[in-house]
Amino acid sequence: MNRSQDQWFDHNYYSTYRIAGKVERLAMCPDYHYLEALMLDDSILQFLPHWQRDSALHKFIRYVADEILEADNAGDRIVLFGSDPMRPKRTIPIEAALVSYGLRDKISFEIPDIPLVAHVEGNVTRFEVATEVYDACYEHFLELRWGQEYEDLLTMISGEVFYLMFTNRVALQALHEYLSRYVRGLAYDVDGSQDSGHVKYLKRAGVPRRAKIPKWVQRAVFFRDRGMCAKCGRDLTGLVNRFSSENFDHMIPLAWGGLNDVTNLQLLCSDCNNKKSDKFQLVSSRYQKWY
Repeated sequence: MNRSQDQWFDHNYYSTYRIAGKVERLAMCPDYHYLEALMLDDSILQFLPHWQRDSALHKFIRYVADEILEADNAGDRIVLFGSDPMRPKRTIPIEAALVSYGLRDKISFEIPDIPLVAHVEGNVTRFEVATEVYDACYEHFLELRWGQEYEDLLTMISGEVFYLMFTNRVALQALHEYLSRYVRGLAYDVDGSQDSGHVKYLKRAGVPRRAKIPKWVQRAVFFRDRGMCAKCGRDLTGLVNRFSSENFDHMIPLAWGGLNDVTNLQLLCSDCNNKKSDKFQLVSSRYQKWY
């Protein structure tokens, strides 16, 4: 694949907006119990390396998408899918998703047409999937969950959700404020006896080092913010060098445990950047209309 082709992706929309909505809610109001597995032990260390293309937002999205995929494929949800609309196959959502995203050529798991089990409670009758069907569906999902196809699917879904959420600076700042709490808890062991490989990313305890911003990061943030100061709206396209690092601001400052991450940057004019300095300020929720 050449470079120009690599700049495009096909959007297949598997629960894109549902996942994005949950990511935003968790960023704005973190559920620490729900996110416990994401930040278990020293999991914050995966976020520390500077300027990862697999950004903090991508990692966060995959965590949420995995949980939603598990819920969707717990065994009680059947979808009709196939190239023949007259004879679609009964399967579970993960199978349909793998084919839709081009990761498989065809459905490999079909659910037998077993009648639903009726449960009568007074005047109310409920119908449920038979236990053996439920178990078979969920076991099949768990088998897929350990495979590379599943990882590739999560990667593709996270790219789609990232595309929607990257413009939401308010949610991005909230996400990085959550992560910064864990970064601020990192120790800086001078003699290296307690080093878990993270000291090289720290200036001192709880404070990441400042790292040169790559061109791809500057380009992404510049075009996302449409060449305008995210604070005052000043047009910077003809006033500054487009890739001047002085105009790229960490929404959560490094001094506050902010990460060197593409989703932790905003474009500011020199005046707004100098006023903000290394202080914490809420980002602007003001955006220019498309028309």
